Amino acid sequence: MGYGDIFSGIMRKAIEREESELKTLRKQGWNPKITDDSLRKYYEAWIWPAFLKEAMCNASCPALAFEQGGRADCSFLEDAETKATFELKPFFPASPHPQYFARILLDFKKQLRRAKETPALEHYVVLIPWGEIAEIQKWKKEQLEPRVIEENPEIKLQEIPTPPPITLNNNADGEALIIVFRVT
Repeated sequence: MGYGDIFSGIMRKAIEREESELKTLRKQGWNPKITDDSLRKYYEAWIWPAFLKEAMCNASCPALAFEQGGRADCSFLEDAETKATFELKPFFPASPHPQYFARILLDFKKQLRRAKETPALEHYVVLIPWGEIAEIQKWKKEQLEPRVIEENPEIKLQEIPTPPPITLNNNADGEALIIVFRVT
């Protein structure tokens, strides 16, 4: 199992666990002043603590480092050496706002630069859009991938197999999908 698969599996379990816990809290006497009970509403605010908690339960997860010296959002380490870097953009609609889309494209550019500087490491961009699955797939194939290649002609993308969609609490707008690209 590669680093991208490990990351994706842990992220999926983390999101599912937090969504379940939030749902349970709502049933057990939820504070009525807090109306959102889905990670989708909190973007990155909860994702890293949830990921860390799940990683601690997973023996296959390497050691973690977060935003070391302005570097990648997350890194996997073995014997105190970085082995893989990850840039994450979670919980955005299948057709993201142009400014957010620009931030996604910037993550691909950063990872391509890192891949050129340190080709021995693995570099990934992880996206977690939500919406109708067909709409997400269409956005990925028709907008994301062509634009990434247009802006970075030398980039090579390897998509890691996508785990099943994740049902989020109070989400009549669809499901979340974890999309992982290895950048070389």
